[in-house]
Amino acid sequence: MAQFDVFRSSRLGAYPLVLDIQADFHSNLTSRIVVPLVPRARAPNRPLTRLTPIMSVRGEEYVLVFPLMASVPKASLGEIVGSLAAQRAMLIAALDLLITGS
Repeated sequence: MAQFDVFRSSRLGAYPLVLDIQADFHSNLTSRIVVPLVPRARAPNRPLTRLTPIMSVRGEEYVLVFPLMASVPKASLGEIVGSLAAQRAMLIAALDLLITGS
């Protein structure tokens, strides 16, 4: 389990995948901060791309819904299905926009 891993999540229903954004430094905690991913086909026509970036996981496009990020029990995370670590700068920018507004 590493920061920016994408997990399958059956507990979030409408959001089949979640992105772990919590720093690896906090791996001893029993919870993780995650961002839900919604399939692009089910997302609004014009997502705010800096706040809700569109990324590909296993060849399918998803919208990362940073405004809905939440803490979930580590045990609720399913299998790892990918990593978005290569997109770190864009992910941090979305988080920064949500937290600081800039």
